[in-house]
Amino acid sequence: MATAAGWTWVSGYDYLAHVWLEGPLRVHEEALLPWLEDLARCDSDLSRDVGDLIRCLDDPAELEAARRDFQSCMVVPLPGSYLPPYASVYLDASKSLWGPVTTRVLSWYNQADLDWVGQSSRYPWVRAPDHLGVECAFAAELWAALDGGPPSLTGLGRTFVAEHLLKWVPSYVEEMRGRVMSSYWRGMAGFLEGWVRKSAPVVPEVSGARSDASTDSPASYGDR
Repeated sequence: MATAAGWTWVSGYDYLAHVWLEGPLRVHEEALLPWLEDLARCDSDLSRDVGDLIRCLDDPAELEAARRDFQSCMVVPLPGSYLPPYASVYLDASKSLWGPVTTRVLSWYNQADLDWVGQSSRYPWVRAPDHLGVECAFAAELWAALDGGPPSLTGLGRTFVAEHLLKWVPSYVEEMRGRVMSSYWRGMAGFLEGWVRKSAPVVPEVSGARSDASTDSPASYGDR
């Protein structure tokens, strides 16, 4: 089982997975306060910033702007607005999906017995396993799986976060900040990069991942 600190990283990556797969997410206030206190154990500034971002969704105009950004920048592939949230676009010279990077990510999922199709089947706009939302869900599962699993998976967590996510997320974030219009997504881009950078040096060397980790129930967070 993951330690208390480990579950802090699980919950952070879990939130990121939900927003990149489903859109802006307002956590219920009664759940938000203890969650922010938990996140503060890893980084008090990130905790404060993400709390402000989530609460800004109480403004109907900001919520609507955030929803428009999600559709135009992350879901509907329209030229000039869409910003593909896929590792391949930033790590493969061809910038095409289902190339070497996609294959490598899929192999990591297979090592950890993660059914990425099951994770993403309800999101028809997710076209490949190296989608950022699916990768964050995977990172959450790796953090949740501190014990058990085949010995061959030792170090997978460190490899995936420090040697994969950290290699492309900063570039994606830089482009995203210039593309989105809402305060929510500009701030969420910063939270994403900060969370990945903060977790990379301390990510545990896990021995396996549980396919039943906590990335399947967005209702646990609150209303959109």
